[in-house]
Amino acid sequence: MNISSGAVLFLGVATFFVAYSQMKIASAKARLDLYNRRFAIYICALEYYLILSNDASEAEIKEKSISFTKASRESIFLFDPIDGIGQTMHDIMQDGSIIRSYMRADKDYDSGKRRDDTSVLHQASIKAREDFEKKLGLLERQIDKYIEFRNIEGWTFLSFGEGTRLQTRRSAGCARSI
Repeated sequence: MNISSGAVLFLGVATFFVAYSQMKIASAKARLDLYNRRFAIYICALEYYLILSNDASEAEIKEKSISFTKASRESIFLFDPIDGIGQTMHDIMQDGSIIRSYMRADKDYDSGKRRDDTSVLHQASIKAREDFEKKLGLLERQIDKYIEFRNIEGWTFLSFGEGTRLQTRRSAGCARSI
């Protein structure tokens, strides 16, 4: 074997390793992007709950409501339908609508506009708030497998196997390394 064929062989092997590492990087980026989008769905639901639980302006509530509606629709494409996340998001959206309806009616009542259905809306709002909180807990359990790091794989150059692995366990609702 002469020098030029050795150089060609070396370049071929080097090209393979560069291509392989690029493939691994692209795969990791795709997984990270999907994780970020899924986590954003949960954060959006949590923010919607928090804004409805506090004295926020109608503009702030409307902004979070629009964001939550978008997240609810996006969840259909990001999660397996068997897990029921899309349905839970829809149910949360319904509860949020009931709560918002009462908030607007209560504001109208305070400003002198008489509403006869305020007490009925108030009772519906109380139930919707309780249901919202329960459904948020359900959403956390449903989405857990998509956003919880239990097993983190690292990658090292020239590693074709599993790479390095960090095992985590749950303790009091948090992941800790062991």
